[in-house]
Amino acid sequence: MLSLPRPTVTTAVASCFAFVFTYTDILSVLVMAPLRNALRSFLPLTKLTSYLVSARWTSNIPGQAGAMDELSTCISGAFPTLVDYNSCMPALQLPVILSGKAPQGARYWSVQIYLKKAAPPLNDRKGGADTDETDAMRRNQTLRDTDITLDDDGNYKITIGSKSDIAAAGSANFIDAGDSKAGLLVIRCFKMREGTSWKAPDLLPLGGGEPWPCKFSTRECGPYATSRGPTTNFQRLRTCLMAALPVAVARPDLSRALALGGVGATLLHAAIRAKLKKKYKRLKSPVGTHVNSDVVKVPGLGGNADHVYWNMVYDCRELDVEIRGFRKGGFRYTNLTCYSFSGMPLTEFLDDESMLGDGDTFTVYLCKERTYGRGVNEICVADALVGAATLRVLLPESDEVTDKCVPKIRAVPRGHRSA
Repeated sequence: MLSLPRPTVTTAVASCFAFVFTYTDILSVLVMAPLRNALRSFLPLTKLTSYLVSARWTSNIPGQAGAMDELSTCISGAFPTLVDYNSCMPALQLPVILSGKAPQGARYWSVQIYLKKAAPPLNDRKGGADTDETDAMRRNQTLRDTDITLDDDGNYKITIGSKSDIAAAGSANFIDAGDSKAGLLVIRCFKMREGTSWKAPDLLPLGGGEPWPCKFSTRECGPYATSRGPTTNFQRLRTCLMAALPVAVARPDLSRALALGGVGATLLHAAIRAKLKKKYKRLKSPVGTHVNSDVVKVPGLGGNADHVYWNMVYDCRELDVEIRGFRKGGFRYTNLTCYSFSGMPLTEFLDDESMLGDGDTFTVYLCKERTYGRGVNEICVADALVGAATLRVLLPESDEVTDKCVPKIRAVPRGHRSA
């Protein structure tokens, strides 16, 4: 029978170490970011304190769904795509100057700051419809690629702060944050050219000086693989075991405490995921939504009022599902991505470059097994036979374009493909 470790200070610290280290990624987003900002205000800058207070860019890793952080994705409600290079800086102190280089060959990129006193971040968690006022605030908090002035080398500087901060910086690019002292900074970039890299901007203090130290700021772009790979949960567990093993060998009396801490973290992970799965199922499938037939426009799913998002709940357990829409005509970019109700994207997706078809329209089939028909667009949803498909349309030119692009969904017999 397993005996519990004696509750001493040493075992308590060991359990906490295992607990925090097991899921350090997500805890650093929720807890460490505000703590770093507080420490940065009064700690002398040394090699050790520089590491402790380093700003941490969090990012989905493109090209491989299994490499995304499932818990982070679930909590943030980001619903990422495999070609969407999202990076965010939680609890960013304001004012700040962003200094960086525009991504190469991207179909779209933007900078947005979410302010606690203004629009709700990412999704309206209460499920209510967005208002015109909310859309206006989101637009005021966003600079998209066509709004950003670059120098001859493709570099930019953006000031985020109050009107007086903006005037003091004299920057051509700015976002007025009013009297807000902190915000969630999000950098979005869709469909960069494969083989290139993208670096998140440096964070400069308003009065000048060295940029704040940042970690995990660079991402390599592509290839967009659909093969399975080690999941983030597996990689995190492996890292945790490798770190805890020497401690357990050196101090056998701590091994049970380490194990209990790890089990506690795992149970917390499962509980959070289960709770949020129910919430996102309600978000993706509001009361009264009919499976395989209804198309629901979701305002501000990605936090940008200038993009349009449609959700379609599908069920491929007994039938295949056909989705029709437009892949060209009056907008910047579009893609179709399927999700489990935890917010994780499936490994296969299609966008306006990979969709096959004649003219401006597309037909895509969601299926349990592929038919490999010639010229047929198929997405295998075997990993989530019941889920939600999201069609994104970036920057439609007019309401007429938006109305035209509303997709259509229906169930079809297994293996049926239209000519």
